[in-house]
Amino acid sequence: MATKFELYKDKAGEFRWRLRHQNGEIIASGEGYTTKANALNGIESVKKNAPDAPTKDMITKAEKPAESKYAPGMDVSKPGKSPADWLAIGVIALFVAWVIYVVVTQFII
Repeated sequence: MATKFELYKDKAGEFRWRLRHQNGEIIASGEGYTTKANALNGIESVKKNAPDAPTKDMITKAEKPAESKYAPGMDVSKPGKSPADWLAIGVIALFVAWVIYVVVTQFII
């Protein structure tokens, strides 16, 4: 069985095409068309316009991140602490220092 285009009508009544590999897998498909002639034109367009089409890798293209809580130019791959994180760390450090002071002064006096 060779690779072939299949033309069919979907449940919505639209004409569609798909390209089925010789192993039975569908390797491409087209949009829904209102007429059979338009679907056939879609098949011919693929045959005509894409025999040597290059591949454009859209996966590795850098994407602009959405809103960021980080400062401009900050390396977001290794995020730092936010101001709230640093405040909490400072409060904990002061508390630990106070506990140490209290414990040490109790044993000295």
